[in-house]
Amino acid sequence: MSATGRALCIPMLALVGVALTVPLLAAQPPRLIVKLRASPTQVALDTVALAREQVPATPAETFAALRAVYEELKIPRTVDDSAHGQLGTLRLVRTSSLAGERMAAYLNCGSGMTGAYADSWRITMGIASFVRTARDGSTTVATGFVAQADDMDGASKEPIMCGSTGVLETRIASRVKERIATGR
Repeated sequence: MSATGRALCIPMLALVGVALTVPLLAAQPPRLIVKLRASPTQVALDTVALAREQVPATPAETFAALRAVYEELKIPRTVDDSAHGQLGTLRLVRTSSLAGERMAAYLNCGSGMTGAYADSWRITMGIASFVRTARDGSTTVATGFVAQADDMDGASKEPIMCGSTGVLETRIASRVKERIATGR
C-alpha cells in the first residue's frame, strides 16, 4: 500500500470506529442526578435504587402502571421518559407528608424533643423509578430516593441528610405489581 493509501486508511478506520460507537452511546439512558446541599457529592438515583422487583409484564405495561402509581400517590413527575424507563422528580420540597403518609414513615432524618425531624422540618428530595429489562428477558422496577432536611425554626442552619427507610420504594414496587396483576 502506498503512503497516500495508508494516510487515508487510518482516518477512515477511526471514522468507522466512531460511527460504530455512536449508536451504543445513544442507547445509554441519561443519568438522573440529584445534588443536595447536605451531601458533598451528587447522587445518581439509579445507584441507590431499592426494592428491585420483577414484574410479570412488558416494559411498556410496567411503565404505564408505574405512571399510574405516581399519580395515585400524588408524586409529581418532572422526568417522564418511557423510552429509557425513567420516571420521577429530581427536586421535590415537602413538609410533614408524602403520598398520604407521615414523612418519617419514609425517611430517617434524626429526631429531637418534638419528634422525628422528617415530620417537622422541610424535606428536599429526589425520587425516580426505573423500569429495566433483565438479562433473562423479565422486567424489573426499582426506585431511588434521596433527601435532606432543613430546620425551619430560628437561625439558618446547615441541612442534614436523611436515610430512606425503604418503605416508599417498596410501596411503589408493590403497587405496580398489584396494578399489573389486576389489569388496571
